[in-house]
Amino acid sequence: MPAAQCSGISASSSRGFGDLTKVYLFGIEYLSKKTFPLASQRNEGGNMLYRSWAFVFVVALIVLHVSCAKLPQTQSPKEGEVISEKLIETNSIPADWGKLISVVNTTDAAMFQLWFQSEKGDVHMATYSMRFNRLEKLAKLIPQK
Repeated sequence: MPAAQCSGISASSSRGFGDLTKVYLFGIEYLSKKTFPLASQRNEGGNMLYRSWAFVFVVALIVLHVSCAKLPQTQSPKEGEVISEKLIETNSIPADWGKLISVVNTTDAAMFQLWFQSEKGDVHMATYSMRFNRLEKLAKLIPQK
């Protein structure tokens, strides 16, 4: 059986994993033909045991590769960048944000920016969507130094 076609699945048909799938399928084919000379001479089933362990190893590699997801990157703001913070609830404003100082209509008529200033002088900005009737999950913080 060619390395590119195992179990009726062609390596070129897998999306995004084409080259990696070819390597795995080639490894499975190669390992299935590999034998232990000493074990096969004694007829103790060493060849079948080797194939089983090789298959388990290759399947584990495939599962690990496919299941690994990239974690979200959180970076501290660089000089001049505004700090982003996540809102825990999208239906209320935290009390420590202080008083509402301004409401700005953005270019989208259904979106509003709500600006708050705390007693420390920090300015928070939350975006309200009339379309979804909730606050957006990310807010901005401009700390006063």
